[in-house]
Amino acid sequence: MKADVNKVKNLSIHVIIIIIITGLCCIHIRALDYIFIINDEFGYWAHAISTAGYDWKDLISQTPYYAWGYSIWLIPIIALLPSPGLWYKAAIGLNVLFLIFSYFLCYQSGRRLFRNADDKLMALVSFLVIIYPSNIVYAQAAWTESLSYMLVWLETYLIVRLDENFSNKYFVGALWVLIYAYAVHNRNIGAVAAGIIALSLVLIKHKKKFWYFPVLFLIMLVGYQGIDMVKNYQIQALWSNSKASGMNNVSLNAATITQYSSRIFEHTGHFLISLFGKYIYLLIGTELTLPIVIYKVFKDSISNIKDRDWWQDYYISKIWILLVAAFMYGICAIQMSYWPARQDYVVYARYMENGFGPILFLAIIYCIMYIRETRAGLLISGGSILIGILPVYYWVTHASGIFNTICSPVIGAFYQAMNSMPKAFGLLVIVLTIVFVVLFGITFCRDKKIKISVVLVGFALVYCVTGHYGGRYALGIRDMIDQKTVPLVEKISDDLKDYDIYYVRNDALDSTCMHPKYFQFLIPDRTIHVVLGEELEQLPDENVIIMVEPEDEEAVGYCERNMGAELIDETWLLRVYSMEGCEE
Repeated sequence: MKADVNKVKNLSIHVIIIIIITGLCCIHIRALDYIFIINDEFGYWAHAISTAGYDWKDLISQTPYYAWGYSIWLIPIIALLPSPGLWYKAAIGLNVLFLIFSYFLCYQSGRRLFRNADDKLMALVSFLVIIYPSNIVYAQAAWTESLSYMLVWLETYLIVRLDENFSNKYFVGALWVLIYAYAVHNRNIGAVAAGIIALSLVLIKHKKKFWYFPVLFLIMLVGYQGIDMVKNYQIQALWSNSKASGMNNVSLNAATITQYSSRIFEHTGHFLISLFGKYIYLLIGTELTLPIVIYKVFKDSISNIKDRDWWQDYYISKIWILLVAAFMYGICAIQMSYWPARQDYVVYARYMENGFGPILFLAIIYCIMYIRETRAGLLISGGSILIGILPVYYWVTHASGIFNTICSPVIGAFYQAMNSMPKAFGLLVIVLTIVFVVLFGITFCRDKKIKISVVLVGFALVYCVTGHYGGRYALGIRDMIDQKTVPLVEKISDDLKDYDIYYVRNDALDSTCMHPKYFQFLIPDRTIHVVLGEELEQLPDENVIIMVEPEDEEAVGYCERNMGAELIDETWLLRVYSMEGCEE
């Protein structure tokens, strides 16, 4: 009877957590009707929309290449639902499912890593890991972030299972997860590298025959070649081998290694600044607990060496958790080592945060379970913040461009709350001081229930508030774009439904043709053709809509000289003309 009661309680906790995760991700669902992180999202929808039979080829060819692994989830959405608004909401629903699945993978992994811990504690800590502010912010856009995050958790679960008991099924499954992660995004190569190392250690631990190693690398090679073949076909068929198709098109070859190596050796100072800034970001995001894990694993490693038992206590699983975080961190630091047009480049975190779910889980658990490690880790964090917060503030405030909160939600949340970078860092210092004092103070608390309650409530409060403010920037952009697109879309769809649509490309103003992509998504069955300014005279002289950049004086002048041209809309996005029987 008692077991049944516990099962009901655990089920109730899971249901409540699922409801809260869904609510946090979908609180603004009414406003989520179409793409707004324009090139990224358009690139992911491009594969799916083309498979479904729509013709967006002209604008696709002006878009940086994005991998296709996430896009296959969008194909049934397009096939089953009748409108772009519903497509987009369904994509947000997918993100919610990815996070819910991540929650259960985290929970199940945690139950194995800490078999003596209470199941309810595992559930609550897993919940905190999932509502990490960036997860909630990233889930409100149709891109790869939530899927990449889930794949890291799926790989974690499989490695934990392999760590305790080898199985060919789980081994091959772990390999295919790594291959698919690379198909979702090239930057997941960090997770792939960490996974190959962890799986090699699994083979050594379980004393598998030598031929397992060539099989491991053969499967990875076949998977990589398959992904590369699909990519090359897509670039030829949809991107027309355009100049834009070379952007984001990273392959595992000598050219890529040379390119990224040169970033480190030719711009060493910027790379070190990028490493340090993102380290401070992660200390803030993990509420100063990140060094607790590093200290604990290092301490356990020494103990294992002394005991001559390398494999005890899920050592391979913890090596994987550290490696995937470290490799994704390194890749992000290299990619964002210098970007003078971005004020947030020093603390840019989106490229690495999918790899930090498992290490955050360990950090929170260790914070609750171990006193010495918690104190040592917090002292490392406190010293790092004292040394690093002023330099990070200097680098952020002296960089040009905008602070893109979407890609740095943890620090961006403070900026959105205060609307001032000095005030944001001032508030940040106050919050970090409170967190340090509270966490360090509870290490002296003998009441375990109070200790657990303070940690859980503290993390939940900070993450919910930070997630709320971290998402405000994206909502503001959506609201601004919404006012400029919806009225025109309605006019084009109703009054001008038989007109051909052309966009005049001007590389000096917008080399990737961003602005018409909003409209292409919202009117998917109409093709927006891309032409150059000198091709305007070759267009039909009736039933034509022409979209031009407001600053493109030559194209604007041509349209206004034509007697039949009517200006039907003028915003900072586009000037839009309808032309009927135009003459010079």
